[in-house]
Amino acid sequence: KRENISLSTGSVRARVFDRFLFDTPFTKNGKTQGGLEDQWKRRTVLQTEGSFPALVNRLLVTKSESLEFSPVENAIGMIETRTTALRNELEEPRSSDGDHLPRLQSLQRILQGSVAVQVNSGVLSVCTAFLSGEPATRLRSQELQQLIAALLEFMAVCKRAIRVHFRLIGEEDQEFHTQLVNGFQSLTAELSHYIPAILSEL
Repeated sequence: KRENISLSTGSVRARVFDRFLFDTPFTKNGKTQGGLEDQWKRRTVLQTEGSFPALVNRLLVTKSESLEFSPVENAIGMIETRTTALRNELEEPRSSDGDHLPRLQSLQRILQGSVAVQVNSGVLSVCTAFLSGEPATRLRSQELQQLIAALLEFMAVCKRAIRVHFRLIGEEDQEFHTQLVNGFQSLTAELSHYIPAILSEL
């Protein structure tokens, strides 16, 4: 079925030339939302006959495809997205002379959302859902390795970001930096219950 797609639609989340993506959460029991271990995602990819921006507001959809991501694939994707956001903040040039100088405020915001104790439930919830006891036995070997690798990479980038943060701050941010360090150490200790190797990797 050929459909029209409009720039005004709120469901379009990403644009790659003439391809558009949107995700729909679902569970196998019919509910839209569930726990991490039950949460599936359907990604719909639409291709149009032309590309935006265009002289018209609507273009004909010529192709539609759907992909399904399992709960563990969702969890891996969530962690990788956080890791990428933090890495991009570290690597994006901020000054005209080409030096890599991350914006302090945005770096602080992302770091706080990654390692602060009150908001690290996302990463810990992933471990509880997939790496604790019986749930871990349901994962394929490749899935288990990918999940652990994603968690280790996330923590390694967090550690690097905290070091960069220390070099950027002044006296007024020392207390905040201490909170970040304490949060990172607490998170590492919690994750070590699920991934003992994390203590030697970091």
